[in-house]
Amino acid sequence: IHVLQSVLLQQDGKEVERALALDRDLAIVEAELKRLPECRAIEIDPVSEYVGQVDSHNNAQVRVMLSPWRELAAKYDVALILTNHWTKDRQGAAITRGMGSMAFTAAARMVYQVCKDPDDPLQKRRLLLPVKCNLASTDTGLAYIITKTEDDLPKLVWEPELVAITADDALKSKVQDEEDTALAAA
Repeated sequence: IHVLQSVLLQQDGKEVERALALDRDLAIVEAELKRLPECRAIEIDPVSEYVGQVDSHNNAQVRVMLSPWRELAAKYDVALILTNHWTKDRQGAAITRGMGSMAFTAAARMVYQVCKDPDDPLQKRRLLLPVKCNLASTDTGLAYIITKTEDDLPKLVWEPELVAITADDALKSKVQDEEDTALAAA
């Protein structure tokens, strides 16, 4: 795992550090891919933090920004993984709940959500559910819990069986409603 935390630039004869910007730093990431040919994935988390001068709520601007990144991923045979967060509004379908432009979801080939299992009274079980998938069904997902290793490090333990709950149903859950009610009461 290699972490690109910032970009170093020359400005007025000084070295200046700034966050990576998806709208202007493609060449820097491509240079890193050339330097690290074993790289198989690029993770940007959260994507909203790295859009640079792009209006993250503007569909056209987001699509223009993402297009060369999709081409870069194809050229170097790497997965491009963008993490986004859901809006607080619990009314819409999962596919419409991503923060910012709908273009983040529309441009993606697959979109997954991670959420608490609404049927787990202890709220320790998590679900990885497909929201959008161009190549497969979105009817089933995966479940896991987070435990610890002997060295006290976090460890995901995946369940062997698929779960049959949709992303939309998980978002409309009783657990979420209870959290909202408790938050409102506070």
